[in-house]
Amino acid sequence: ALNALKHGFSGRLGCDAETRKKVDALAEAFTGGEKDTPQAMALARKAAEFQVMALRLKETRRRAWADAKPAAPTSVSAPADIEFVSGRLSKLVRYERHAANMRDTALRQLERARAPAGR
Repeated sequence: ALNALKHGFSGRLGCDAETRKKVDALAEAFTGGEKDTPQAMALARKAAEFQVMALRLKETRRRAWADAKPAAPTSVSAPADIEFVSGRLSKLVRYERHAANMRDTALRQLERARAPAGR
């Protein structure tokens, strides 16, 4: 949890206009563009927030790969560099997987909330 906080991947997404617009568009897509109950809308928004977070993590992981410059073969620090990059990438993959799992959970809850009673 502290690592996620340190890397900016813990808690709620920022409230900037662009992020809010992405979350709103995804939440609308998750509900099929229909007005729904407040509970269903909250679940759709939660799923959308985690989707945006997963996409942000994926982009961060892509940049980390691009920024990882291979050390010269004779460099003494090559193993340490590889270990550092590998550790960072594995954390990003773990955060990304967590965000995707939370999105999927919210979508399953949304399906249950929208299902007709007795189903």
